[in-house]
Amino acid sequence: MSSTRRLVPTEHASLTAAVADGLLPTERAWIDFKREFYPSTWPTDAQAKAQLRAKKHRDLATDMAAMAVSGGFLVVGVEEHKKAKTFTPYPATLYPGMREAIDALARDLIDPPVYVEITEAEDPANLGYGFLIIEVLESPVAPHRVDGVYWGRSDTGNIRLSDDEVERLMVARGRSTERIVAALQTTVKCDPIAELARGTAHLYFTAISTRGWPDMFARYAKDNQAGIDLAQRCREVAATVHAAGHIPAGVDYTVIYQNTTNCRRSAKTGGMWLTSWNGQPREGIDHMVGVDDDGAIRMIELSAGSLDNGLSGLMQLAQSTGAPGFPPGNGRVLYQELIRLRVIDMLHLVAVLSQDVGYVGTWMIGVRVDQLKDHVAGDQRGRFPAAAPAAFDDEVYQATTTVSRGQLAAAPTVAAEILRRLYRGLGVERQLDSTN
Repeated sequence: MSSTRRLVPTEHASLTAAVADGLLPTERAWIDFKREFYPSTWPTDAQAKAQLRAKKHRDLATDMAAMAVSGGFLVVGVEEHKKAKTFTPYPATLYPGMREAIDALARDLIDPPVYVEITEAEDPANLGYGFLIIEVLESPVAPHRVDGVYWGRSDTGNIRLSDDEVERLMVARGRSTERIVAALQTTVKCDPIAELARGTAHLYFTAISTRGWPDMFARYAKDNQAGIDLAQRCREVAATVHAAGHIPAGVDYTVIYQNTTNCRRSAKTGGMWLTSWNGQPREGIDHMVGVDDDGAIRMIELSAGSLDNGLSGLMQLAQSTGAPGFPPGNGRVLYQELIRLRVIDMLHLVAVLSQDVGYVGTWMIGVRVDQLKDHVAGDQRGRFPAAAPAAFDDEVYQATTTVSRGQLAAAPTVAAEILRRLYRGLGVERQLDSTN
């Protein structure tokens, strides 16, 4: 089943009309309606009131845990008329601090925690009342449990998951890892520089949707015009990376897909590649970004480290054109900060392209860096961290993870975690923490 966007209006007037006119479906696996968050009257006894409040919290936590398997919406402020099988708007109380309280429930009562996005649609004619829209994001670590019970959804409501159903979902997690590793290997095979000819570290990034559909990104990949459209979209997205706060202030940095303007269709991936070169790729300088018809997003960076002489590709190119000489390099240098920023770029692109096609599911992410052995941490200008860097003692670094749409919004955090073992192996993990 694909995870296309299930629309729930977030403005009071639009949502009122959608409910009143029956434009939203009756309760089903991806949407559930509630009249109120708390009851309109409370017991006078303090202990009974506390027990009722705790029950309401557990009930909502159960709803969110169940919904997190595939994602969906809980809409508070809708009254059900069971005999007529209809729904009408109801002016639910929008309590102060409600959003923070629900977010805390999603983190504290559900194991593992779920991610939610909460919107208040207040009635401008009746302040303090309206709708509360809780979007529960599809979870990469489902199933979830409340009070030791795993929950899922059916078209009729919440269901306790059997042991077999829990095992099936957990096995599916393992298969997801196999899928992203295979997809990442496909990206590596698309490297335009043959493995034996590579003289510097290369970075590979791959993202695949967990619940995508055929031709998910065909609008950006099916032919030459689609490739031109993709290049234009990438330039638009590149302009938003700094604005999103993903890049540290004052850093002179060009987003990887800002200048990938040459497009070509690939039979290997079933998609479109954008390259930064026209003719032959230049190792130590160039890169490529790709989008597959069926929802994969890829990147290959040909300049993740210095050349064999210790210079960056751009420094060597400058020397070859008669620019003033540069001092000789100091061994093999890995540009770990460039790698981190490239991963952030790609996570941001994944988030934006997801929105373009209305995909609200999770993503499997894979990162690989090869030709690593004996590299030390540094940058393209020959600068090294204050702490004595350690030489990386393996040829390849590879890591995978699964992220929700909500986590994509925190791209620097995701990048930090997927690259943490690389930084640790280089002896510069503290640098990673200071930039996140």
